Amino acid sequence: MPIKQKKMAEGVKGFALCLILLYMAFSRVFLGGHLGYQLLFALFGIETFRSYIKEKTYPGPFFVEKVRNYWPELLAMVAVVTAVYSIFFYADLAMVRSQALSALLFGNNILQSLAGHPLSIEQPSPFGHLWFISLLMQCYLIFSLAILGKKTRQKIISVAFFGGAISIISALVMGIFGGLDLAEARIFYSPESRLFSFFVAFPIVAYELLGKGRGRTASRDMSMLGIIILFVIFVLFMSEAAPAYLGGLFLTSLLLNLFLLFLFRDGNAF
Repeated sequence: MPIKQKKMAEGVKGFALCLILLYMAFSRVFLGGHLGYQLLFALFGIETFRSYIKEKTYPGPFFVEKVRNYWPELLAMVAVVTAVYSIFFYADLAMVRSQALSALLFGNNILQSLAGHPLSIEQPSPFGHLWFISLLMQCYLIFSLAILGKKTRQKIISVAFFGGAISIISALVMGIFGGLDLAEARIFYSPESRLFSFFVAFPIVAYELLGKGRGRTASRDMSMLGIIILFVIFVLFMSEAAPAYLGGLFLTSLLLNLFLLFLFRDGNAF
């Protein structure tokens, strides 16, 4: 990725993290600040598939590199926090220990979905929000398995089709969970109901890079402006509850992927 696009990507990450922090600090004002997670997943999905198309990507080394990027800092944080709890908060050590182990194995989101309610809300824990890293690594693992074999144009199209299919299935699963009024943790953290946030980028990127997905600059800028306006409305009014949450996540993921696609097209910023 060119330096200019890397700087833009870092800016998008910073903006998404600011949204998440604002949501945690002022959840009654920024009702949809949790959409910062969707923005991050959309960005990582686009970065992953664009690099696969344009660069040499091997499944094993790709996944190992992702693990190496996250695991050292994750291990240090988990070790320090667990040690602090063992000394000062021994009564909660059992809860923290199970979350620490699941975080190191990138399965924290699965643990929370099986628990029946978000542990980060019902039981204060420093590891509650590590569900994001776990789910992201699961997306990288699925992607690594999907790209096994020689990379050809047909293979790229097949991977893009796989990403589109898994995102649709994921959205349907989330809708079913919400319709059946199942536990919130099962909807929010379970991998099969959240994969669309990452994989919906694949067919969009493939269409832009391999097809004829290049429109006029004026129409692109107007589209980006419209998406920004809608996103601001969602951030202010889309609460983390069904049914708006379930349908809103899917719609927001699509819009954010389109916005990022326009943003990184030809290396030009909005």
